[in-house]
Amino acid sequence: MMQPPAPQQPVAPGPQQPVATQPISAQPVAPQPQWGPPPTPPVAPQQTSASPLPSWDAANPNSGPGYWPADPTSAPPQSGPPAWAVDPFDEQRPPAAPRFPATAKPKRGRAGIIAALIVLPLAFGAGGFFLGKSQGDGGSPAAAGTAAKPAASTSLPPYEASQLAINRAKLGNDLSGIAGPWVAEVGGCASNTEPGGPKLPVDEKTHVFCRYGGVSVHFASYRTAAQRDAARAWRQQLSLQNGSLVQGMELPSHKTGGVTGTTGTYVEYALKGADNRAYCGIWWDREGEISAVYLEALCKEDLGGSWAPLRDLWSRHS
Repeated sequence: MMQPPAPQQPVAPGPQQPVATQPISAQPVAPQPQWGPPPTPPVAPQQTSASPLPSWDAANPNSGPGYWPADPTSAPPQSGPPAWAVDPFDEQRPPAAPRFPATAKPKRGRAGIIAALIVLPLAFGAGGFFLGKSQGDGGSPAAAGTAAKPAASTSLPPYEASQLAINRAKLGNDLSGIAGPWVAEVGGCASNTEPGGPKLPVDEKTHVFCRYGGVSVHFASYRTAAQRDAARAWRQQLSLQNGSLVQGMELPSHKTGGVTGTTGTYVEYALKGADNRAYCGIWWDREGEISAVYLEALCKEDLGGSWAPLRDLWSRHS
């Protein structure tokens, strides 16, 4: 006997997995770049002002010619180093400041001082010139005559020895006499024959410019004695006209050199430069020669308003 089929069991449907729907959003649209020049920022109005003075004019707002005895030729201001100090007979008549900067006199070390103390007693007997020169007492004419020239370069330190050789070559024979007491101590010398040297005035044969600290030292050899006398007379005129610029100026006179014992004409003079500052000077020429040396420096800035420093230099080198 056949069995009836079993009834089918109902099948429960499984839970359906939820399907997440993707959000639909519009794609961002990048703005199209704008071509062309960027907007111009506002510009502040510029103020109009007067043109500033140039550097030379700002330093000397009241520029004008110097107070020379004769009518000078005013030159326009120029930038760069100042011109050389030349003799008044030069047509340009530039200020007395030289082109080269001031170079201080070299100092010796302690070893040199100790050596000098050892050698000093010997030097007193062998050459009174050196002792008298260092003390400024002038020494005797006999001692000065035997030691008018500096010692041989081999007895000097290397720097002084090199300066001595250089200066002798530049001064030459025309100026060897009057420059003898100076030749081992001045520096920065330049002659009229070398590039950048001082301009040679028409009445001179040779001109050499040197420095001694802040003092300008000029050595001049003249073509004739009359031309030398004319250069001296011009400074004598300055001495009479400008005596009130610096107190204590001596009258021109005949003197005897402090170290050589040679007689000559001594003139103190003063003048105002183009910058309205006072310059002090000493002129010295020796009898029997047609050469001269003159020292110039700013009366207040370089000499402290006193003639004593310049007179001391002349006394120790004349």
